[in-house]
Amino acid sequence: MKNPGAVPQRGHGRKLNTILGWFLVMFTAAEALGLGLPILGLAVGVNTGLILPANSCEESVGEYAMTLMGDTTFRPSDLPSCSAYMVLDSRLKVQSSNMDARTRSRILDLISASGMKAAGSFVMIPQEKGYVVISYQMGARYAEDGLNRALPSPETVLNGCMAVNVILVAVVGILLLGRYLRRGVAPLSRAVDYIGAGNLDFAVGSSTVREFDQVLGSVDVMKTNLRSSLESEWRTQEESRQRTAALAHDLKTPLTGIAGWADLLGETDLDVDQAEYLNRLASEEKRMEELTSALIQSSLSTPEAGPERRYCDLSVLVNAVIDMVRGQVLDKSIDLEVGEFTADEVNLDADLTVQALGNVLVNAVEHTPDQGRIRIGVELDVPDRQMTKQPGRLVFTVEDSGPGFTRQDLERATEQSYMGDPSRSGHHFGLGLSVAKRDAREQGGDISLGSSADLGGAKVVLTFRTEGRRG
Repeated sequence: MKNPGAVPQRGHGRKLNTILGWFLVMFTAAEALGLGLPILGLAVGVNTGLILPANSCEESVGEYAMTLMGDTTFRPSDLPSCSAYMVLDSRLKVQSSNMDARTRSRILDLISASGMKAAGSFVMIPQEKGYVVISYQMGARYAEDGLNRALPSPETVLNGCMAVNVILVAVVGILLLGRYLRRGVAPLSRAVDYIGAGNLDFAVGSSTVREFDQVLGSVDVMKTNLRSSLESEWRTQEESRQRTAALAHDLKTPLTGIAGWADLLGETDLDVDQAEYLNRLASEEKRMEELTSALIQSSLSTPEAGPERRYCDLSVLVNAVIDMVRGQVLDKSIDLEVGEFTADEVNLDADLTVQALGNVLVNAVEHTPDQGRIRIGVELDVPDRQMTKQPGRLVFTVEDSGPGFTRQDLERATEQSYMGDPSRSGHHFGLGLSVAKRDAREQGGDISLGSSADLGGAKVVLTFRTEGRRG
């Protein structure tokens, strides 16, 4: 049986050590070629006579010195262009010279110290009235004197070409190695990008580098396992939605029965109070049917595209929420106080807003004792659209005189199905605050929990983003 978590065997491509070894060999060979070509060019120039060897000037000066020793009159114009002269009297005083001062001083110091035995890049030739000293340059030079004056020396050109070749080979080698490694790691980069974007429907490629290819094998296994995990999670969520929808559908049966019995009861003779109670019962039963239908639709449908915003009267919205709990408030003799607010029309999703605020208010009524207090605050802050493009805020604050939230409640009360302290939760499973949080966030708002400083119980603040005001 195949192990689904096993990494598939991948042996494609070359080992990284082999690649680096080949690169080192080729780099060394290319560097040797880059150094050898200028040397070869210099040798060709010497063999063809375009370039004179390094000792050519020394040989020319030596030949001219031999002629001077044969009592030939010294004429500076007969000297090779690569040399300079200095005429000395018998006391070694300079009579004439075209040497630079530094060379002249150096040679005179050597002659003063060693006499005729002085050695260096010069020759000293005795004459009838003194000496002729001829200095010469050691180094390759061009056969044409014009080139010697116009161009750098052959050695300088040689060294420059060698330096350029070394740098060029290094740059090209690094670029080629980088390109090869980038091509090798490209499949891995693509795989990571696909996974990061949430796309698991792709084939993991192979790499020309064996080590990268092995990593790709692990990525392939990770992708497969992740896809299986997500599919399993999706199936679990789908099954949960189906169960929730089935449960909600089953709830409609007793609700239908309650509605039927209420209709029959309405046909009997009832006093005023009984008729009022029956109307409340029918209203709550209708609301439960609407909530059950909404639960079925929510369980079976895909996530909504977004809130359906429209202008609605803020006072109508608040009154609709209060009507949801009016019967319970009267039964428990709760003092329900609504703060003053401007009856403007605001742009938001009325259904989500009523559902969110209604859940918070129902939660407050459930946990407020008889003859307790509940306070609802409404604050609308919509900036002038001509001054700023920032959206406005609609804030509802619900405070009660109940037992309040525990520390654990403050952290987890908005989690789905959170039970909390039995003294607060009763039969409530945390759906109310969880739904309120979801509805608020769908409209760009949020929910926050705290303690009421005035009433001593819980405090819930709901915020909604509004797109404008029409009042």
